[in-house]
Amino acid sequence: MTNESRRVVLVDDSRRAATSLEAWRNLHPQDAISLLAIPPQGRIRPAYGSNGEKQRVHVADVEWLESKRRSTYMPRECREAIFDTEIKQAITDADVIISFLAMVPRAVFKMHAYFEHFGCSEHWGKGVWVEYPGSSLTPEDLQGLRQISFVDPELGSLFSQGHAQMFFERNFDINARNFAPVWRGYGLPGKEPGSVEYHAPKVPTPLTLQIFLHLARSSKNEWSRDELHEIMEDWKGTGKYQAKPLGSHRNNGSSIDYMVYSDMLERLPNGNLIISEQGHAYAASLHPDLYDPDLPFRIDEWASSWPASRPKIDRYLKTFFGKQSRYRAAV
Repeated sequence: MTNESRRVVLVDDSRRAATSLEAWRNLHPQDAISLLAIPPQGRIRPAYGSNGEKQRVHVADVEWLESKRRSTYMPRECREAIFDTEIKQAITDADVIISFLAMVPRAVFKMHAYFEHFGCSEHWGKGVWVEYPGSSLTPEDLQGLRQISFVDPELGSLFSQGHAQMFFERNFDINARNFAPVWRGYGLPGKEPGSVEYHAPKVPTPLTLQIFLHLARSSKNEWSRDELHEIMEDWKGTGKYQAKPLGSHRNNGSSIDYMVYSDMLERLPNGNLIISEQGHAYAASLHPDLYDPDLPFRIDEWASSWPASRPKIDRYLKTFFGKQSRYRAAV
C-alpha cells in the first residue's frame, strides 16, 4: 500500500459496499475513489453511506449487462449516462482497481465480461483482487488481506472455471425457457410481475431444480429452513463423490426463496416447508431422469477441464432436454 494520492475504483457487492468504502477511506484518505456497487439480484439501485447520504456511486449489475440491456428499472438515457460513460471513464482514469467481490469462478468471469462490455480490457492489468469473506471490513482487516493481481494465473484458472459454469447455466436457461408453459401450467412462478413480494425468475437454476427434485423424492414430507440449508451445505449426490456445499449460505437461501415464492414449496403455520400441490404436479410433469443429484459434481469436472469439456456440456444438455421433450409429447 502506498501513501501517494491515487485514483482508485473499488468494486464490491452493494450490500457491503458502503463499509468497504469507509474502511478504504480511513486507511487511504488521500485517494480519490469511485465505487462500483454490484447489486445481488439484478436490481439497479444507489448505495448509501453509513451517515445516510448518497455516495458518488456507479451502480452496475453484471447479470443485467449480460441480458443485453433489457432492464426496465432505469430509463435508457440514465443507463447510457451511468454505465457507458461514467464507468468506462472511471476504469480508464484509475491508477488501480480493487475488487472485494468473492474470489470465486463466477465472479472472476463476470468481472472479465464486465471489462469487455465497456471496452476496458486493456485496463485489466490495473486490477487487484482483495479476498475477504466477511460482511464488513475494517481498516485493520485491509492491512492483512491477501491480494492477487487480475493477471495472476490463479485468477486465470478461476476465469476458465467460471466460463464453463456460465456456459452451462446460460444454455440450460435458454433451453428451459422452451418449457416455460410447463412452469406456468402448474402455477410457477406464483407471483405476478410488479408484486411487492419476491418475483421469481421464469425457470429455476439447474441446481435449484435438483434440490427440488431431491425433496420430491425424499421420504420426508416436511422440512425446516435450517434442515434445507443442512441438505445443501452437505450435498452428497449419489455417494460417488465427496460431499460438498452447493453454494454459500446466502445463495442456498436464495434457492429456498425461489422454491417458496414460485409456489414449488408451501410454508406451514409452524414455519416449516412442504411441497405444494403445484409443486407435486410440476415434479410429475418432468421426466424421471432429469433428477441428477451428481450434477453439481459434473459441473466441477467440466469447469476443471474447460474448454475441452464443452462437447460434454453440449451432449448433457441435448440429452437432458431431449428426454423432457419426448416425455412431454407422450404425456
